[in-house]
Order: sequence, then C-alpha cells, then structure tokens
Amino acid sequence: MPNRIVMAPMTRNFADNWLPTEALGAYYRRRAEGGVGLVICGGATINHKASNGFDRVPRFYGEEALTRWEAIVEAIHQAGGCFAPQIWHVGERRRPGVGPDPSEPGVGPMDIYEGSFRIPDC
Repeated sequence: MPNRIVMAPMTRNFADNWLPTEALGAYYRRRAEGGVGLVICGGATINHKASNGFDRVPRFYGEEALTRWEAIVEAIHQAGGCFAPQIWHVGERRRPGVGPDPSEPGVGPMDIYEGSFRIPDC
C-alpha cells in the first residue's frame, strides 16, 4: 500500500441490475486519486439467493460482474491505490418482496412472524 489511509466500506448504491457501474468505478478511482491507499468497496454480495436485499447493491460473482469489478480495480491501481471487497450477505434483514429474487426469504438463526410473513431474525 502506498500509505495507511483506508477508505472504510460504505454502500453507495451505484449498481444497475446488481452489476457495478462506471459511476461506481469513477467514485472509487477519485478516492485513490485523492490519496486513499486502500479502497474497501461497499457491500458486494455473494452467490447466494438471499445475499442481497437491495436494488442498487452490486454482486461480486458471475462473469459480467467480475469483468466490471476488474475494470474498477484496474482504475484504482492506475490511480495509485489498492482494493479490497467487502463481501456481503444481508442475512436476517432481508424482507419479502425485495430483489433480486423477491420470492427468496432472508436467512437467520431463528424465525419470527409479522402477520403471515416469516421474518428470519437473530
């Protein structure tokens, strides 16, 4: 790393159809250009049906997503920074009807109910 300045992960909601966008890459590149030595990206979901519960959070799996992440990482490197992903799974916070798969329930250590809806909770 060029220095000890680290950007903590902050989910920026710059995904389109759960894929990282050029705007996300530009955002992280600007952080590295400004002197951040290590950019830790905001939440990037894993390959599990219940890992994401938000429309604009990117995934960190699949050929198309990883190709886009590769371009983002290269831009950060060119600006003098390093990159690390924040691998993410929303767990019990996932609610019914939320994408990318609205029918998928959340995952948690126990279940509670809100009316007729099963809500996993810790």
